[in-house]
Amino acid sequence: MDNFDRKKVLLVGYIGFLAGTIACGLAPTFWLLLMARTVAGLFGGLIGAQVISIISDIFTYERRGAAMGAVMSAFALASTLGVPFALFLANKFSWHAPFLLVGTLGIVIVPLIMRYVPEMTQHLNQQNATHDKWGTVKSILQNPKQVQALIFSGLVMFGHFLIIPFINPFMEFNVGFTKNFTPLIYLVGGVCSFLLPIFWVNYRINTAKFLFFKSVF
Repeated sequence: MDNFDRKKVLLVGYIGFLAGTIACGLAPTFWLLLMARTVAGLFGGLIGAQVISIISDIFTYERRGAAMGAVMSAFALASTLGVPFALFLANKFSWHAPFLLVGTLGIVIVPLIMRYVPEMTQHLNQQNATHDKWGTVKSILQNPKQVQALIFSGLVMFGHFLIIPFINPFMEFNVGFTKNFTPLIYLVGGVCSFLLPIFWVNYRINTAKFLFFKSVF
């Protein structure tokens, strides 16, 4: 993807993500839903990679962490507010509703990207034709600390997405809460996980202990 204008790649990824999301809402069978969700996930991964690349190009090294934190906070907000609202729509109308709403509202963002995001081709001029990209990957894999960081990050994300889908059926069928009550559980849990690091934990323990605490919790 580094061989293309980042704006164009971002647009392709975003349009593909919207198409996959709308296809999820229109899917009449489980297998079509799974295929559409896979497409949305692939393009969503492309969006994430491009956003990180754009931040790296625009911001200096000293400000890059703050910029990435601000962007990644959108994921926390989506988990805190988006999931409960999606459950509310699913309970009120059908499971198709959240996908169709996200896909439809997302179309509004496309012209905004086209108008306000500038072309980003500076990295094309800075590329070295003799640069060994596979050599870079090899050097990363030969660094134990980088490998451990990648594995740990992957396990955290894998566990995150493995648990969250089962919270709703567990609360409904095992604990006995009604469908109308489970969105409130997601909302309260999301708000606590979003505000706790900001107002308390993050200032009292170091980063490693804080990350371990959040992973176990």
